[in-house]
Amino acid sequence: SGAKLEVETAYKLLGYFDNVVDIYGASETNKTFANLVSVDQNGTLVRTGKKLDSEVEIVDRDGHLCPAGKTGAVRVRNGYMVDGYVNAPDATAKSFIDGWFYPGDVALWGPNGALEVIGRNDEIISFGGIKIDAELIDLIITGTDGVKDAICFKSPKADVAEILAFIVFEDGIDRNSCIAKVRENYQQHTGLPCFLGRLHEVDEVPRNENGRPMRMLCQQMVLARSQKLRKVEGV
Repeated sequence: SGAKLEVETAYKLLGYFDNVVDIYGASETNKTFANLVSVDQNGTLVRTGKKLDSEVEIVDRDGHLCPAGKTGAVRVRNGYMVDGYVNAPDATAKSFIDGWFYPGDVALWGPNGALEVIGRNDEIISFGGIKIDAELIDLIITGTDGVKDAICFKSPKADVAEILAFIVFEDGIDRNSCIAKVRENYQQHTGLPCFLGRLHEVDEVPRNENGRPMRMLCQQMVLARSQKLRKVEGV
């Protein structure tokens, strides 16, 4: 149903079925690729890629094919896919380019030709060669005692390489201590340079009707506040 087949779920299914097929596809292109999931003699989960009736590629920003193990954008094409969205020229231009459909997924080719989806383009925060999963950062922050909800996003300032976050705190907690713990957890779980910048307290995390975090809206909110402050200060 569009969700990634997690390892734990795959093991459970293989306890009842001889064959498990993890299908990758979209409404725009139908079922385009499959990972055949099995367990080897050592009990290790094995995914083996199987091409269906579509061309599936992983490319870098310049449209060059990515070698196995290198992360890039997924693109798909076949002879029957749609060529755009009705009355949505901007969305069409973004997702349909030179005969290819770009579903917005970030992935890599793993062992045995398996297609390993890492996340969504809008869920990957990139700093040069370093890519950070925004959903992982959300989980790290919300996993901190005292945090009720949170959303992280890349700083909207072009010259600032840092991650910002909106946090909904639990009632009655020491916010300064909680923020210090969030930063500690971030360092401990990511092992990355601390790009974690300012943490803003909010009453509610911006989400769409499907519950997905609206990271771009968060960036716009920070920019609007920054511009307002500059006007007040006469800058």
